[in-house]
Parts: sequence; C-alpha cells; structure tokens
Amino acid sequence: MSASNFTDDSDFVTCVAKYGLMNAKPSETWTAYLAQREAAANRSASEQLLAGSDDGCHSEMVDFAVDNLLDSLKLEDQKEKVLQDGIYILSQDVIVGGDMTVRSAEVLSRIYSPNNPSAVDVYLSYYDRTRDSSVEFHCDIYYLMHDTFTGMEFIVREPEGPGKMHGFQPLLHIDLLPQKHEFNITKSQTQALFMVLFANESIRRCMIPPDAMMRLMLASVGIAMSMGRGPENDSFESDEIRWDGLEDNAHWLGKNVRRVSW
Repeated sequence: MSASNFTDDSDFVTCVAKYGLMNAKPSETWTAYLAQREAAANRSASEQLLAGSDDGCHSEMVDFAVDNLLDSLKLEDQKEKVLQDGIYILSQDVIVGGDMTVRSAEVLSRIYSPNNPSAVDVYLSYYDRTRDSSVEFHCDIYYLMHDTFTGMEFIVREPEGPGKMHGFQPLLHIDLLPQKHEFNITKSQTQALFMVLFANESIRRCMIPPDAMMRLMLASVGIAMSMGRGPENDSFESDEIRWDGLEDNAHWLGKNVRRVSW
C-alpha cells in the first residue's frame, strides 16, 4: 500500500515510503521515529567503516542469521525486506580465532518495528576461551524495549552490570554448566515484546509468529537458530564462523522459546 493511502502527515508518509512499513497507522511519534532511525542507519554505517576484519565478518554473520530465519519462514518479498531493513548494528567488538570460532563478542543491535513507531534493542555478551586446562564461557543476551519514540536525540546505551543496566532486561544466560543456564523472559514479557514490534498485526495475521520473533532477536546479534517440530530437531546454524560454546544448547533454548510462545 502506498504512502498516499495513509495520511498527508509528511513524516509519516516519509516513513511508509522510505522503510516500506506495513499496516502502519498515523501517530505524532513518527517524526521522532524517523529521526531516530536515520541516526541508527548513520551509526550502523559508521560502525561498518570503523570495524576491523573480524568485526566485518560479524556483520556478515548477522546477515546470514537473518536470511536463514526469513528463508525458513517463506514470507512474501515485501515482508522479508521490511524485516531485513529494520535491523541495525549499533556497536560491535568481536574477536574470531584462527579456527573460525567466536572467542568474544559484545554486540548491540536495534530492530525497528515494521508497522509501529517503536523498536527493540538486543545486546549480546559472549566469551569462550580455553586457557591451559581450563575453559571460560558465558553467553548473555539482554533486551530493551522502546515502546515509543518521543525525543529526537539519538542515545545508545549498553548494559554495564548490576545497578547500571540502563533499562535492559535479561533474556538468557548460558553457562559452561547446564544447571546454571537461565531463561529469564516470561510469556507475558514475550507478549509485551511482540506488541512493541507488531502491535498493529493480529496474532493470526502477524508476519511472523512469536517463536520466530525470538529467533529474530538472536539473529540480530549474529546467532542463527533453526527450530524443528520439537527441541530434538533444533540447532544453531553457521556459515564459516561458529559459536562453538552454543552448540550443545540448542535443545535447551528451543524448549524455552516454545514455552513462552503461543
């Protein structure tokens, strides 16, 4: 549907035309959304220019993960494009070993809604190192909901630890020991995330289901997860670079993603 079918509000029309928004509705906050998204695009482009070879590989990992998910969903071309174009890497610090496995990663990405003036930030902290006879490993993912944009100033924040989370909420923690794994998000929190990203779509008509939304959040920081009919069929996919520390945890993660989906 073209922008002229919606409203004569210039910023709203610009958003619909520029970003291919679907089923969007007029709102006073589209002006802030436009300013914020343009700033995110500039920030992401600068990150790519400043990135070293390893970090450049990570942007390719994000592309691979997102494409892997969208291909599995078999969406219409317009839906695929609006979701692909809405993901921006805002910061990245990634180290890849000579064996093409990720050793450490600190990545912040933002997913803009395809139909609401809102977004979700996803932050990954990953560490996987072997020292002599010991192994150090953790994978933590956090999220921050921007349920509406009201200000024009573009501010990027990252969680800094207890007492300095800056609004970020824990999504999951994967540890070297399975008994220390944590899946922190509830079904009601998943529904809140879903409303931020897809509120103008009914559950039956939404462009992607809730479990795919969770996989989209993982993909936005470079983690490609495939889900089969049951957890035993779930897996992490890779192109050239691998997340070795995650490989044995696909069943655990898939089971928890299903638990909070509907």
